[in-house]
Amino acid sequence: EEVCSRDGAIADLNYALAGMEEKLRSAELEVARLQLGMGDMAVTLETQEEQSRLNEAALNSEIEAHRTTISNLQQRQVRELQEIRSRVKKSVESKDRQKEELAAR
Repeated sequence: EEVCSRDGAIADLNYALAGMEEKLRSAELEVARLQLGMGDMAVTLETQEEQSRLNEAALNSEIEAHRTTISNLQQRQVRELQEIRSRVKKSVESKDRQKEELAAR
């Protein structure tokens, strides 16, 4: 009877141990799944950060190109205005000379 009782207790312990081992394996699998998920999230975050850096660099490059274009246009306008002023000044001087010549006659 004592042997049966002891064998029964051992069987119960073995059964409980098997259940605990199964729960441990299940928990280990869940931890591994969560770690994979965290790794995927980290990769996704890194990818998004890199894409964000690339987008920022592209925008900065585009902004600089627009600044250059604006600067070039402003310089061209200044040159054109200087040229117009120069032509107007020459025209006025020419008209003044013509008036002086007519007055001298």
